[in-house]
Amino acid sequence: MTYVEQIQALRATAPTDYSELILEELNNYVFPAEMGLEYASEIRSEIEASVQAFRDATGRYNTRRLRRILINDNPLIGERDTLIRADQEIWAQVRKSDPKVDWVISRIHEMAPGRGRVSALLALRKLMDRVPEQVEAALKAFAKEANTGDVDLAEWARVSLQELAIMRGADSADVLAKSASSRPVQFTPGQVFDVTMPLFFECRAITRIGQVEIETQISPLWFTEIFGDAMAMVRADSFQNALVLEKEVAGLHPDGSLHYEHFPFSGETSEISPSVHRHNYWASVQRPFYASGKVEDVSNGQPVYTGMPMTFFRLAHTFTNERYVVDDTPLPESVRGIFFGFGHADPLLLVKKAGNLGVGDFQISPRINPHTKEEANTIFFGTFFGKLQGDEETGEISLNPRDVHCDAKGRLDYMGDGTMAPDPIRPDDWLPSKFGN
Repeated sequence: MTYVEQIQALRATAPTDYSELILEELNNYVFPAEMGLEYASEIRSEIEASVQAFRDATGRYNTRRLRRILINDNPLIGERDTLIRADQEIWAQVRKSDPKVDWVISRIHEMAPGRGRVSALLALRKLMDRVPEQVEAALKAFAKEANTGDVDLAEWARVSLQELAIMRGADSADVLAKSASSRPVQFTPGQVFDVTMPLFFECRAITRIGQVEIETQISPLWFTEIFGDAMAMVRADSFQNALVLEKEVAGLHPDGSLHYEHFPFSGETSEISPSVHRHNYWASVQRPFYASGKVEDVSNGQPVYTGMPMTFFRLAHTFTNERYVVDDTPLPESVRGIFFGFGHADPLLLVKKAGNLGVGDFQISPRINPHTKEEANTIFFGTFFGKLQGDEETGEISLNPRDVHCDAKGRLDYMGDGTMAPDPIRPDDWLPSKFGN
């Protein structure tokens, strides 16, 4: 049975969102031996331990929910951006056992164009396992621009319908022959990357406090506030084996400047059906870990551990189209996938804020916390989505319109001008020379 046939079989027995099916795959995930040759033995061991930790965690997650859900009926108590509160409320609704489907659809109709509206549409897709006919009907309505006056939302709805068709057994060559966008295509040659695709992440973070596990469900707009605005950056010449993820974090630096982080992923890509590519990627990075529990904060005298090796997992399916060809390589119009990693959240802060974490309150961690020498207290995983971005001024769909702040290998170039300027706050913590690059 081919990989796509397995997806279709799962869809027949338990209809769900395409990305959730990819998440199910991790229950049987095996790190490919040939990929292991690319990493040092200690990194291979870290990756293998990570895979086992994820299986253990998701096994508990799926079979016995013996933990408290921090964010559900009363999302984000206290001061919070209105859009983020609304986003979290919608995502909390679709996670309920008896969600108000009509309410979610009405909210999408009422919202103004923008990331919040797209996030709500992505949340609606998560209800496919419970009310498939109602979700599909809503997607078909949103796919018609005349119904909403929102071109971007219509394209997202069409991408969603493409996924449904493929899961139901349609030939991907036929389904993806027609682009989700009919807008003219814009491409700027000579850039560092050929594709700069903005992403939406929804995250489930499970933190151990003593013998208790606390789950925090993080909606896409809230994820952006905590972790940063993420985009996937791809080059045509390395589409089959690499990409770089850039995060732009606002509100972390006291002087108001932006903070950038980069994750160079590598691995293997296979075309599992015409125009559908499966990317099995790991990022092995070395970065600082702050014992204070807050990124770039050493105000309480707690040390910073620089050059800590960390791994981060990403498994994704991209849909390519001949409209987006660079150097004879069709590039992705859309992506959906899953991610997994280890992190650290200060237990006292988590309880004090009732789960309402903000920028810098959560940091990516090695599997073994370098400060406590114990296992990281948090695992985080979830699904993500991306689509080529439209240009509001020209009305065109753009492959690489966004500024980037690294070189092709993912090394920080803060100004994005080739000078390889460091982070302006605590630059020594992040300098490439610390990591032996």
